[in-house]
Amino acid sequence: MPSLSKRVLSIEESSSIKLATKIINLRNKGKDIIGLNVGEPDFSPQESVLSATKAAIDNGKYRYSKVQGEAKLVNNLLNYHQQLSSHDLSADNFLVSNGSKQSLYQIFQTICEPEDEVIIFSPYWVTFPEAIKLSGATPVSIAPDKVSLLPTIKQVTQHLTKKTKAIVINSPNNPSGRIFSEDLLKDLINLAKKEDLYIISDEAYIDLTYNSESPKHLFDIVEDSFDNIITARTFSKTHALTGFRIGYTIANRNLTKAMNNLQGHLTGNNCTFAQYGAVASLNVQKEVLLEQKNLFKIRRDKAFEIISPTLPLEKPEGAFYLFPSIEHVLKPGESCLDFCAELLEQKQVAILPGVAFGMKNYIRIAFTDSTERVLEGCQRIIDFIKER
Repeated sequence: MPSLSKRVLSIEESSSIKLATKIINLRNKGKDIIGLNVGEPDFSPQESVLSATKAAIDNGKYRYSKVQGEAKLVNNLLNYHQQLSSHDLSADNFLVSNGSKQSLYQIFQTICEPEDEVIIFSPYWVTFPEAIKLSGATPVSIAPDKVSLLPTIKQVTQHLTKKTKAIVINSPNNPSGRIFSEDLLKDLINLAKKEDLYIISDEAYIDLTYNSESPKHLFDIVEDSFDNIITARTFSKTHALTGFRIGYTIANRNLTKAMNNLQGHLTGNNCTFAQYGAVASLNVQKEVLLEQKNLFKIRRDKAFEIISPTLPLEKPEGAFYLFPSIEHVLKPGESCLDFCAELLEQKQVAILPGVAFGMKNYIRIAFTDSTERVLEGCQRIIDFIKER
C-alpha cells in the first residue's frame, strides 16, 4: 500500500468527535447517556432564522455563490461590526467560511511558513495545535497559572524566538471559560506590534460572558493594531447555528484576499442558503439572546454549586464549560482519560479529558444539555468520585 502523508499522520483525531461516535454506539444499544461532552447549545435556531433559510431555497439561493460570502451577509456583518467598533471597516475585511474551524485552518495556512512557531495557551481548544501543524508550523504551548488558568505577559516574552509568527488568543476560553483581562490583552497586542507578530483572536464565545458586557474588538484596544490582528468568529455558539457551518474572519485587506484565494481552491463558497439564515440571526432581538445567555448562567451557577465543593475551581466567566482539576481524586497511575472512560461506563455520563486541551489532570464538563440533565450529570460525577 502506498504511504500516507507524514503531515496528516502527525495530527491527532479530534477527542470530541471520537467520543461522540462512542456515545452514538452506546445509545444505539439502549444506554441513556447524559452528554456533557459537546460544545453545542441545546437551543433551536429562532423561527425567523429557519424561515429565512427556507425562503432562500424557495428563491433559488442554492447555487454557487461568491467565495467571500453572499453580499447580503457580508454587508450585514459590516454593518453589525461598524456599530460595535470605532475602526473604519470595509467589506474587504470580511471572509465567510465553513465554520470557524475552516477560518482558523486558512489563517495558519496563509500566514505560516515551515519552521515558524505559533504560541498557544493551555488549556487550548483541541484544534489549535493540529491546524498549526498542518500548516508546517510548530505549536508552542504555554502552561497557565494553575489557579487562574491564565498566562502572563512574562511567560510570552520568555517563549518568543526569531521563529515566532503569531500568538493565539481564545477569550472567553474553551475549555476553562476564563476571560483575558483588558490589561493582558493590551500587553499582548503591544508586544505583537513591537515584534511584528500576528494576534489570532478566536472569539467563538465572545457574546457568552456572564459578569460583564461582551469584550471589545482587540483592534479597538490598542491604536493602529488592526494589521496585526486576525479575528475569527462563528454563528455556532451564540446563535445555535452549529449545522449551518457559518464562520468568518475580520482582517486587513491583503490577508483577507490571500485567504479568499485559498478558499477558492479549498471549498469555494459557503452553503449559499445557510448564509441567509445567518443574516436573519444578526437581526434576532437582543432580548432573546440575553434570555438564552441567562439560562446558561443559571446552569453554570447550579453546576458549579454541585462540582466545586469536591473539585475546587474558579467559576467560569464565559462560554459554557466547567474545567476542574481532578488531580487529587485520581487513583495511582490513573489518567484523566481513564477517569472519563470509567465514568462513562459506570454512570453513563460523557465528559472530555483535559489532556485533549493540553491539561492532563483536568476534565471538561459542558452545561449545554437541558438544565435537569446537566444537574443530574454533575451529581453523577460527584457520586462516582465518592464511590471510588
